Formats: sequence, C-alpha cells, structure tokens
Amino acid sequence: MFFIIGAVPVWARNFDDVVLQIPEKIQRAIFSNEGYYALATSASPVLLSLNTSPEFSQNCSTLLQKKPSTILELVIVIPYSAKRPLHLIDIYNTLSATRNLAGRRYFSHSRKKEVPLFKTAFRIASPNKTTILDDPPLQTVLPMREDIYLIVDDANFGDCYYKCSFAASTHGINYTLTNIKPLTFYLFTVTKQENLTIALYIEPLSEGMLVYGVMGVTLEGIAARRINAASAARKRFDVVKSWLVDGITGVY
Repeated sequence: MFFIIGAVPVWARNFDDVVLQIPEKIQRAIFSNEGYYALATSASPVLLSLNTSPEFSQNCSTLLQKKPSTILELVIVIPYSAKRPLHLIDIYNTLSATRNLAGRRYFSHSRKKEVPLFKTAFRIASPNKTTILDDPPLQTVLPMREDIYLIVDDANFGDCYYKCSFAASTHGINYTLTNIKPLTFYLFTVTKQENLTIALYIEPLSEGMLVYGVMGVTLEGIAARRINAASAARKRFDVVKSWLVDGITGVY
C-alpha cells in the first residue's frame, strides 16, 4: 500500500538531521512502501540510531528495561502530496481519534480471510471506571502532555485495556501504548500487565512523515509456545500505521 500525506512544513528537519549511522540498504527500506522492520530479543536489543527526542529515547529505555522476549522495530518515511503543510496538531488529532482504530483489517491465516483486528475501540474514563467517552473534537492547540485510557475488542485476545501517553517535543510527537491489564486467550494469560508496550515517535520531515516505532512484548507460558509474537506485533504495527496515515489524509 502506498501512502501520500500533507505537504512539507517550511520548518521541517531533513532526514539526514535525524539519521546518525544507518546503512544505505536500511535507508532504502525506510523510504519503501512497507518501511523497515527489524526483529530482536532482549538478548540483542540493538535499535537504530536516530536523533528523535529525549522523551522517545526514555520511552525506549523504559521498554527495554522490562527485558521483553520479542522486540519489533519499525521505521518508515511516508512522502507528502501537494496539500497543506502537515503540523504536529494534525498528528495529535489523529492519535486522539480512538474509534477510528476499529474495523481495520489484517489477513488471518487460520480463517483464510481478512478480519478486523480491533472490532471496537473506545476511550474510557480510567482503568477502574470503564465509562465510554466520546473522542474529543479537533483541537487547534497542541497539549504538551496527556494520558488517556482505551478499551479495544481484539480479534485474538478479547477486551484489552491500554494506557496511551502523548508528549510533544521540539520536532515531533511521542506516543506510548501499554497494556494496563493482562491480555488473555480463553483461560490463559498471554502477557502480564504492562508487558506489552508500543513506543512511537512521529515527525514531519522535509522528505515526508517519519514514523519510528518500537514494540516490546513478553508472552507467558503456553502463549509463548503457541503464538507467533513477531507476526502478532507486525499486525498491530501495520494497523497503527494505517490508522495514523488515514487520519492525517482525512480518509475517514
């Protein structure tokens, strides 16, 4: 799938300002339609060197300190169209549109067809008060920090509860998503509380919108033997990527 979004902001950094030491082969993958994906483990958690933000570096450090059994890294630069410049508030508004996560499809090999990964997705008041809240209207002022809570009906794991944290930085938006309750499959625990984290950094560069993501997860017991953690992580990254891009292009 090929994405085109926004237009270059006049104040944007260049890709070379962000990249420190990355082989040319990886750079080509970053600018491809699929982006660059890399799989690692806690025994060899080598991430790319990108000049992102102190907040994202801290988010990744916190993720790695949990020693996840599976680590997936995504980097992609999505080119611009000739539309209006892309601003951080556009990214924030997209990340605030929780309900637009619902219905996004992936190909299920077991069912041999495309199915929604998240059947529903709602913002809730708190981990202990699951009153469903409306997504906010489009904002014009970018908050520096914000925490929200989500409940999503996952095609594989049923109701899943997450804490999402936003933080604005000098050039981009930092976003983390962490499970605040265990993920289960029937009677089995798939991953314990706070053992699944996605850390995202999104920045409008002169060449396109940079999306840099790191996902860490530790599977428990029988789940570690039955579930392909890399495949499950990739599906969720792909859904988040399409949610972000579609929101910014105004597809909804």
